[in-house]
Amino acid sequence: MKVNVIPALLGFVCLAFVGTGIAARQATPRQLPPPVPAGTAPKPDPTKPYVYRKISDRFYVIAEIHQPYPVDEVNNPPHTQQMGLIIGTKRAAIIDTGLGLADLRKYVAQFTDLPVIALSTHGHLDHVGANQLFDEAYVGKEDEQTALSSNRAGRLRGYSGFMEGNTAMIEAATKSMVDDKPIKYNFVKDGDKIDLGGIEIEVIGFPGHTPGSVAYVERQHKVAFTGDSMLFRVLLSNREKLAQWTESVKNFAAKTKDITTIVNGHQWEPFHQSDIAEELALSDAIMQRKITGASKVILNSPRMIYTLGSKRIGLSDDK
Repeated sequence: MKVNVIPALLGFVCLAFVGTGIAARQATPRQLPPPVPAGTAPKPDPTKPYVYRKISDRFYVIAEIHQPYPVDEVNNPPHTQQMGLIIGTKRAAIIDTGLGLADLRKYVAQFTDLPVIALSTHGHLDHVGANQLFDEAYVGKEDEQTALSSNRAGRLRGYSGFMEGNTAMIEAATKSMVDDKPIKYNFVKDGDKIDLGGIEIEVIGFPGHTPGSVAYVERQHKVAFTGDSMLFRVLLSNREKLAQWTESVKNFAAKTKDITTIVNGHQWEPFHQSDIAEELALSDAIMQRKITGASKVILNSPRMIYTLGSKRIGLSDDK
């Protein structure tokens, strides 16, 4: 099924790729802020709620930057809220919208003035925080109510937890975090294809972390966006959900053998094919009870955390 929600684009004669190559209506190149230099990890800055890196003229990774979280775990990467901006010839898509630290729509307008739709990997508040700013918003149907329950107070509370001790960042977020507004969700499901004009995004169902989790695949750039379904630390409810998630990983792996870059929800550096194998190895070790977990409080909830190499899986109920 193709999702076709392209608004009519009136008032201009042609669409050109100019200057930086970004699809734009105006005749002059866009002046973008500088990207994060290659090989460096961005640091929290209260004057910069968003940073980005450029993959191509039509593809950018945008992020809200948090300090390493949680600070008591080893091998913890810089914590981010990762978003993908993919620009077609008719419209653009932002994959996940973070906590809504600031006006993300205004930030995205630096890259394109095309209509922009918001595609959510799942319904958790740190992935749908600015969905209400965009022309249309999509989520897996099973996650609709979770997404609708997101509100500014909860988003700010979550951010304050991530940034514990960083008063400057918390104060900045208190002032700039976007407000709530009514939103109506459209739905995506496994097998859907979303046409942006010259670029197509495929949807792969990924239940486990949440019932409606999905991944988005863009094959021109050989990239996938997995939200929290592929991550250095995957959080699941119980062993039943672990088994479901494991099957989702296997399905994802079978459909993405050509994908070289996996952008997950919270790490600046992307995953690769080798990370899929490591996630599955950890899952197998847990299900076969070959390794022992350690009890930790993560996101204010006690969990059993299992570790293998740099990968972790946390179970809320480990019976």
